[in-house]
Amino acid sequence: MEEEVILLTPESQYNGKGRDGIENLNNTLMSLSGGQVSPIKFQLKTPLREVQSSTRRYLKRKAKEVVHTVLNHLAPGQFSDMFQLLYEDNCHEDTEQSDKTELEITDTILQLYCEAENNALKRQLLSLLSLPNAHSKSKLQKLIPGLTKWEIDQSRAHAASHGAGSLPGPMEPGYRNRMNKEKLEHALSFFLDPKFHQICSYGTKDLHCDNGQTVTIPQVVRTTCHSSLLQMYKSYCSETGFVPLSDSTLYKILSTCSASKRTNLTGLDNIATDGAAAVDDLIKMCDQLKGLGSETNTVANLTTALKSLKMYLKSEYKFSVGLSSGCQDHCLKFALSHPTNVLLQEECDHSHEEICGKCNILNEINSALFNEIQNIRTSDVAEELALTAEKALEKISDWKAHILRTQNQEEGRYRALEELQPHQLLIIMDWAMKFLPALYREKQSDFFGQKGMSWHVSVAIFRAEDGSLKHKTFNHIFGAVRQDWFAVASAIEHILKSIRVQMPGIEEVFLRSDNAGCYHCGCLWLSMHGISERTGISIVRYDFSEPQAGKSYCDAKIAHMRSKLRMFVSSGENVTTPFDMKKAIMDGSGVAGCQCAVVEVDRKNQTMTSHCIKGITNINNLAFEGDDIIAWHSFSIGIGIKIKREDVLKSEQLDTGLIILSDFEEPSKNYGVISHIKNCSVTPTSIFHCSELGCNQQFSSYQILQEHILLDRHVQEKTSTYDALRHHWSELCNSNLFISKQLVQIGRDHHTLVKNSSVEKLQQGWALKKTRKFARFSSKVKDFLHTVFQEGEESGRKAIPVEVSQRMKSLRNSTGEKFFNPDEWLQPSQINSFFSRLSLNAKAKDIKDEPEEDDHLREILQSIYEEEERDSIRDAMTLELNSPI
Repeated sequence: MEEEVILLTPESQYNGKGRDGIENLNNTLMSLSGGQVSPIKFQLKTPLREVQSSTRRYLKRKAKEVVHTVLNHLAPGQFSDMFQLLYEDNCHEDTEQSDKTELEITDTILQLYCEAENNALKRQLLSLLSLPNAHSKSKLQKLIPGLTKWEIDQSRAHAASHGAGSLPGPMEPGYRNRMNKEKLEHALSFFLDPKFHQICSYGTKDLHCDNGQTVTIPQVVRTTCHSSLLQMYKSYCSETGFVPLSDSTLYKILSTCSASKRTNLTGLDNIATDGAAAVDDLIKMCDQLKGLGSETNTVANLTTALKSLKMYLKSEYKFSVGLSSGCQDHCLKFALSHPTNVLLQEECDHSHEEICGKCNILNEINSALFNEIQNIRTSDVAEELALTAEKALEKISDWKAHILRTQNQEEGRYRALEELQPHQLLIIMDWAMKFLPALYREKQSDFFGQKGMSWHVSVAIFRAEDGSLKHKTFNHIFGAVRQDWFAVASAIEHILKSIRVQMPGIEEVFLRSDNAGCYHCGCLWLSMHGISERTGISIVRYDFSEPQAGKSYCDAKIAHMRSKLRMFVSSGENVTTPFDMKKAIMDGSGVAGCQCAVVEVDRKNQTMTSHCIKGITNINNLAFEGDDIIAWHSFSIGIGIKIKREDVLKSEQLDTGLIILSDFEEPSKNYGVISHIKNCSVTPTSIFHCSELGCNQQFSSYQILQEHILLDRHVQEKTSTYDALRHHWSELCNSNLFISKQLVQIGRDHHTLVKNSSVEKLQQGWALKKTRKFARFSSKVKDFLHTVFQEGEESGRKAIPVEVSQRMKSLRNSTGEKFFNPDEWLQPSQINSFFSRLSLNAKAKDIKDEPEEDDHLREILQSIYEEEERDSIRDAMTLELNSPI
């Protein structure tokens, strides 16, 4: 094999005469050796280290032959002596060079040693020279004047322990405990009191010690800020005559025992918030019962049971429910089957004899609480507490049913994503919050009186050829529009027409949205048949999420587009029109998979205005089969109710005729990738924890976390028996700080399912939405609310519904009796709605007193009677202000 590359002779390297040079060399060898040396076949053009071993052996042999031939002509018969002479000269030059280099290194080290100001650095440099086989002590003392033998011994010890010239290892820190232990214990006993802490029902926190150890504790919220806690402690010390530690030390102690801070939250689930607030109200009621004579142990047990129930509903209950469960509280089929309509029932193939101890806590609280209320001697107080407890327990039950319905409706989303075929699309729709005009430099006059721009976002999720999930996001920017069903229908028809062009392989579509009125509307459902025919894409199903639990992938894409809008404005641009919004979102590379269209709704094309579908509120799932609509109250429960379209249709909706001002334009990244991760493993870099209460999944990146929240099922991993024992031991160790022993005992006693026939059985369909009861207010209640509202209008101090609700409970007449019966008490939300109606009526027409004619005697008597009622209410309110009871 021929080798290529590089140089050889001076002629070949500088003059390009490589071939002539080797011919001259061969001629010379031929004449010197008398033909005994064979000609050299080639010149080496590659580096010697890269050639093959056979080529290297050939070159070595030819070089030896050339040198042997030349030396024999210089000194015939003395080849070996001549070669030895050359070798000795070469070795002598290498030795001289090595000695010279060693001296230079030694001089450099000595110079650095003399310039060093740190003793540790001097010892490190000296260890390079003080080795016994390098320099003796006397020689080193001559080289470095003033050097002691002890310093030489220290440098040699450094070389022996750490290595010559090496950095010393980290020194173990030494701690001097100078803090007064008595004062420290006194401060900790106050700071770590459970009154100032609240344990979360999920999550952990790592405490990092100075020695590198990490201690894991439950996630804890400190309910008082550090400065307030410090002031309370110092006040406590002054009362007891104790001299505390300094303020700086106390702040250091609080920061060492770190905890999360309590923060306010907005936009919460109404039903879940009402349920949690009801538990807090019952806990406050327990304190009232204690003041009314109830036993301390009974009240403590009730309080502990309520806290345990709240923690269970927030974290564990959602993971206990399933389609087939022997417990009535956990079985989806039993809880969501209609009690009378067989079309909306799902027969269970198992019995329901098991009782969940944790779910049964609610029944135990119910019986224990009313037993304590019955023992109250004051009938008025007992009646008020009974009514409050009844409403609070009802809200807790509604919360529990809401959690179960949410899990069932989410199962529809999971199945749709898992079973999605290449020819199908899942479209998730939502209205984004109106975008207010944004200016790079905004004046104060531009800030007030702004009108937002409406935009509707639809995320179309599809399965690619490689099996992964991807999406296209269609954003309709309307500007000013009425967000009703016709605007949604217009957007859907435009999207399906665009999909037919961009994705011709799509044949079927599944729709999903929240329960907003523009989606949960019979007119929209009836218009789906015509939209499917006009676009050529069949709308197969329409599923709704549980009310107040409609977070979807749209929220993630809206957040991305809002971020792009903010960056666009920060770059010096203005966003004041729908066209500016589209320009901002599509600016640069745009948002992955997102495309925008500026449109207007043509109201002239709306031909459908009403329908005859009954019971729309209870319908949460729809399937479209030809001219028929199949409706379910709960996902996959029963075979569904068939609604014939011709029976409920009043007028057909024709082409919506959406006005396209600027159509969709595919971005540079015309689709976004959704990596549907089915399994997640905990690694040292898994720092992102799922925010869903009770789900203990961890992820290595924020993107995977978002995909899990939006697409995956939340799971609670099971542990081995020994791991469960370790966790239980950790809870017991931490319980002295944050968890009462009774709470841990209740959680342990009610952990398993047991068979118990003495517990009251639930009714089939207990978790279905309850029909709202509309009760008319009595004339006395209306007159009271009218009076309060009118006083607020006249004085300018508007009444607060919460305060009005409290006044209705405490208001008494001149004889000291309650003015309103407990069944007439109103919630703040009811009062707020009533005031809103009064305000609208006042704006619609002026309230004027018109003179009455003599022939209207009956109306005059009625007005006199109402005026007397108002006078009595005013007298009662005046009495309350002057001598409150």
